[in-house]
Amino acid sequence: MLHVDILSAYCLCGASALVAAGVLLLAEPGDPASARAMRVMTGGFLLLALGMFPMGWAVDDGAPRNGLVLAAAESVLACTALFGWGFAVLCGARPGRTVDTAAGLVLLANGVAWTGSPFVFECVFNASGALVAVAVTLAQCRVVGRRGSRTENAILASLALYSVVWTLRFAFTVASDGSRSFHASHLPVAIEPWVGVFYGIVPVVIAALTLALVNERLAARLRDLAQTDELTGALSRRALRDRAPELVARQQAGGKRVATLMLDIDHFKGVNDRHGHAAGDAVLRRAAHLLASNLRSDSVVTRYGGEEFAVLAPVTGLDDARAVAERLRRAFEADEVEFEGASIGVTISVGLAMMNEAELLDDALRRADAALYRAKHGGRNRVDVALAVA
Repeated sequence: MLHVDILSAYCLCGASALVAAGVLLLAEPGDPASARAMRVMTGGFLLLALGMFPMGWAVDDGAPRNGLVLAAAESVLACTALFGWGFAVLCGARPGRTVDTAAGLVLLANGVAWTGSPFVFECVFNASGALVAVAVTLAQCRVVGRRGSRTENAILASLALYSVVWTLRFAFTVASDGSRSFHASHLPVAIEPWVGVFYGIVPVVIAALTLALVNERLAARLRDLAQTDELTGALSRRALRDRAPELVARQQAGGKRVATLMLDIDHFKGVNDRHGHAAGDAVLRRAAHLLASNLRSDSVVTRYGGEEFAVLAPVTGLDDARAVAERLRRAFEADEVEFEGASIGVTISVGLAMMNEAELLDDALRRADAALYRAKHGGRNRVDVALAVA
């Protein structure tokens, strides 16, 4: 293999860090938390570039002790902590203080060690790098958990490899004869080229994984928006169709049933006419809250359109379904929405249909809607049950 010396690899690492910083600056993350994380990581890349880029020609084994070595060492440790912080935020977690505390302590320790002998500094520096890398990796393990995405697992694998490299550097430094080494690695000749290549590409790899993670989060956010009603927070009609098969299959496997309910807020137009559309929006949000708080967590609550909601509720049978529908009706009847000094009370009409085995969701919804029609024309604020499928 073509030999790659460590000092040249440091220079290449700084150059690729500049490229990585430029790539992240061009990205549009789409949400404030991701944007903040990417700014921090971009700062980490720039810090790394400032510390590493001059190393290829400003330092050599025959030169006197150079402050650029300390600057490079501190920049590597600091940017590792910044990357850990950024990855945690991008994975949806609140970064802990463990990595920050460890980074602060090792930066101080390296500054103190710099005043001692070169070999002591090299030992402290490599031990510090291993400590921060392992801390970042363990923190990321806690963030990702057991069900990480492919991108998150790739990040974990990269961080684990990064930790291994630092640990090897520390082990070989401690085992060395203590001779002076400005590149502070003391790696065997057979390993050094591979580590050099790793240093050269690691900033670009981190940038690529960062962009992949941002795209993954953005795609998940778009899916959530497509499945959630913006006003009420209830699920959308699309989500109703996506989640219905799983709920029905789970209930049928346990010998139980699924109740399909269509609910409509009575005289909702009057609320808008008397109190304004903002009051109507408040009533709709309250309606979604009442439904969710009076149903099991595995129920599916959907804003079906306008002031109409559709619910799929797991039940044991028809009597249980009637009890669920009545509980919802009474909850609305007893509730009031406070809006700009006015107390707005509303009731609901409910159409109930028991979903039969092998029945299509649309057919069950049509039967529930027909029952809702009868409930509204029968006086409102009542529950009507649909006829069974013939």
